[in-house]
Amino acid sequence: MRRLTIGTADPAAADPTTVWAERIAPLAMPDAVLTDIRVGTPAPTPTPLTPVSR
Repeated sequence: MRRLTIGTADPAAADPTTVWAERIAPLAMPDAVLTDIRVGTPAPTPTPLTPVSR
């Protein structure tokens, strides 16, 4: 079996951060402002939220 490629892919198209910021987020969250995009595996156990006193 051989893998065939035609041309070269845009490096930004393969970057998950760019795909999320330019293609997915604007459609899924209109009018939202992205301040940070984290890429990687999630923590093994979620950290509990700390209540905020008002």
